Amino acid sequence: DSKVEIRVDPQLCYYLAHLHLQPGIETGSRVKAGQAIGRVSARSWLDLGASDARVQLAGFVNPARYPASTLHTVSPLALFAEPLSSQLLAKVAREGADKHGKIDWDQPGKLVGNWFHHTLSPEASQRGEPGIWARHLAFVYDVRQPHAIRISIGGTVAPAGVYAVPPGAPDPAGVGMGAGLVKYPLLPPPHDPPQAGEFSTPVGILLAQLAGDNQLKVEFFPTTNAAAIAGFTSQAGLYER
Repeated sequence: DSKVEIRVDPQLCYYLAHLHLQPGIETGSRVKAGQAIGRVSARSWLDLGASDARVQLAGFVNPARYPASTLHTVSPLALFAEPLSSQLLAKVAREGADKHGKIDWDQPGKLVGNWFHHTLSPEASQRGEPGIWARHLAFVYDVRQPHAIRISIGGTVAPAGVYAVPPGAPDPAGVGMGAGLVKYPLLPPPHDPPQAGEFSTPVGILLAQLAGDNQLKVEFFPTTNAAAIAGFTSQAGLYER
């Protein structure tokens, strides 16, 4: 399947991905509202995104690590005219009034947000190639349940995946330098959509501690006994903004 980017003006563009394009749709084609440009691939969902150079997201501590399309991300559903905009937003399975979501969670001196393994340079990070994803780490929130903490692990420090944490776990937005060692039991990824009363046995514990405003030390322990973890070992990983 294909990804097609449509430039509206010098600042604004949007894309649709995982499409089988209609004949004649190619680089340089001009399209207009209402025109069919393709069909969604049977093996994937439609991917829709937009960026506006006039918008600069403030929640990335180190913008040098991100491509321009990420730094200037806007909600694509906000670009549609009514009544189509409201019709599309009604299909968004996200709790609360904010249906557009958020991607920039970084706060200096706080655990929340994106982290990068210290071996990953900003230049390589900015390119965003799949080979570097294993060195990503993020403490963020669920796309459907924005109150629920999620820890996304690329794979270097622990088995790759998006993990839930038990109720009552420290909110990463409140974890600062003074918090010391923080232990997060990692639960298997929840069902999508989440099921009522869903709770699983932890697969291990992630130990985390801020070593500076933009430095983080983490280590995964394949145990459910948090009391047995006294501190880091030589297997700990260092992450940066």
